[in-house]
Amino acid sequence: KAAENFLDRHGGITIVIGRFIPFIRTFVPFVSGASKMHYGTFIRYNFLGGFLWVTLFAALGFFFGNIPVVQEHFSLIVLAIILISVVPVLIIWIKKKLVLKKELG
Repeated sequence: KAAENFLDRHGGITIVIGRFIPFIRTFVPFVSGASKMHYGTFIRYNFLGGFLWVTLFAALGFFFGNIPVVQEHFSLIVLAIILISVVPVLIIWIKKKLVLKKELG
């Protein structure tokens, strides 16, 4: 019921922004389906999110890919992007662990 209420209020933006957050993008379609979101609504926002994802990152790749520093340190930049994208998930995991530890005493 909580997922349905959340998606009723924030469903569209969740689907669009979910495209940009690793791990979250994996679960948004399942939660949308489980909460009985209208399929047409899901498709519209999913298409918008996909279009923004492709457009944004193709443009970023084009502009930043031609910078000499980026070309010279491409492997390090990719690793940094991966690490940065994992940080939000780690923060949530650590917070949950701390709350559980506090509850258990």
